[in-house]
Amino acid sequence: MAAQPADAYLPIGLNVRPTATPAEVLQAVTACGGLLSSALTAAKPTLRAWHWGPCDPEGFAAMGVA
Repeated sequence: MAAQPADAYLPIGLNVRPTATPAEVLQAVTACGGLLSSALTAAKPTLRAWHWGPCDPEGFAAMGVA
């Protein structure tokens, strides 16, 4: 949402180290949830960004928690 990609995903990925403990994985999930929440809070309702096609902030929220 923040970068507003119109036609493709950004060239990045999230990897959790195989040695991460469950508590560390939970920290990573919490951090990602906070980033998603912040981006959605700042997004105008008319904003569209790419996620298998143009997606509004509500759709991004649904897919982000899935």
